Parts: sequence; structure tokens; C-alpha cells
Amino acid sequence: MFFEKLHFLERIRKNILTELYLSGCRVNDETCVAIAEALETSNSLTYLNLRRNNFGKRGWMALSKALKTNSSLRVLHLGDNSLGDEGCIAIAEGLKFNNSLTFLDIGWNQIRKAGYITLAKALETNTSLTTLDIECNWVGNEGYEALVKTLKTNTALLDIRLWNTQINESHRKTIDRLTHRNWLRKEPMRNRTKFFAALFGPTITNKNHQESFGFYSPDFFYNDRFDINLIGVVVPTYLDEFFISTSNKY
Repeated sequence: MFFEKLHFLERIRKNILTELYLSGCRVNDETCVAIAEALETSNSLTYLNLRRNNFGKRGWMALSKALKTNSSLRVLHLGDNSLGDEGCIAIAEGLKFNNSLTFLDIGWNQIRKAGYITLAKALETNTSLTTLDIECNWVGNEGYEALVKTLKTNTALLDIRLWNTQINESHRKTIDRLTHRNWLRKEPMRNRTKFFAALFGPTITNKNHQESFGFYSPDFFYNDRFDINLIGVVVPTYLDEFFISTSNKY
């Protein structure tokens, strides 16, 4: 049988496999359903990449069901799968009950108003998702308003990737400001030194005293998106002469 060749399914069921990369592997509905069913009871798989495949409604619904019960998955890539609003709504339904997923990629999926309104509503109660990639979809004004409403109560989301989503710069900055506020809430000043050193590599130091010190500011920009390889300029607004040195002690 076909599924006998998919040896990784048994490894998921037996809680052996921790990461599964199937980007661009022509995963269809049948295979996606089989993966989702294995995921329902898995407590080992933390990373699943299903970008650029061709599964449809059966696959979306199966993944939605799996998200409701799975407690191990941290990263899920579903970009470039033509999910549309219907697929986005299905995934959003799963997020209502999920408390483990921290990263969700649904970029390049032809999602529009209905999908974003439902997704935003689901994220009002989700407390685990920290990064949402919705690049190259049509967010528009109504999608933007739904996201802003969610961010007024959601304190978990730290990064929403908005490249090419048809929202203006003012709206983008509003969303950035709200996610930055969540960063400030999540990382108290005393805990930020090792956090940023581990995240960005360079050591964070005080220019005058050469002491390690952590900070975060709404003026910390890096090409509109959370990408540690695209760090731009640091312009602190409330700390005196801090900079990121080129050395790395960690």
C-alpha cells in the first residue's frame, strides 16, 4: 500500500520523529490526512513543514482537527498551498483549542477578508502563538482592523510578518507598535541581556561602562520583519548610548 512507503508516519506515531520537512513534495489530500492523523496522538513532533504542496479541503480539515489535540507541535509551515479563506478558517478553528504552536506560516495563500477576520477572532483566545507569517496575502483594511482588535487583548503575539499584504505604512507601524508592546511585557528589563545575546548573536553592552545590559525599544527596526539576518539600525529612545557590539561572548 502507498502509506507503507511513508515510513515517517510510523515514526510520528511512535513518538520518534521530532521534525518533518516536506516542502514542495507534492503532498496531496490523502497524504496530508495521514500525517494529520498521526499528529493527533504524537507528543514528539515539534516542526512540520508542508510549504508548496497541493492538498485541499480534506487536508485542511484534518490539520485543523490535529491542532485541537496535539500538544507538541511548535512550528507549522503551510505557506504557498492555495488555502484561501476556507483553508484559513479551518486552521483558525484549530488554533482556538491549541496551546503549543508558537510559529504559523500561512503566507502566499490567497487569503482575504473572511479568512483574516476568523483568524483574528481565534487569536483573541490563543495564548501560545508568538509569530504569524501572513506575507503575500490580501489583508486590506478590514483584515487590518481585525488584527488590531485582537492585538489589544492578545499579549502572546510578538511578530506579524506583513510584507506585500496591501496595507499602508501607517497601519503596518500600528501593528508593529502593538507587537513591540508585547515584547516589552514578555521580557522584563533585567532578563533581556541574555535573551538578545542568544537571539541576535552580538553582545549587548553599555557604551560608557562596557557592562552587559539588555534593552528593547519600539525604535528597534529590522526590515519590517523578524529576521535575525536582517538587523538594521538601533536607535534607543529612553536608554543612554547603548549599542550592539561586534563581539560575542555567548
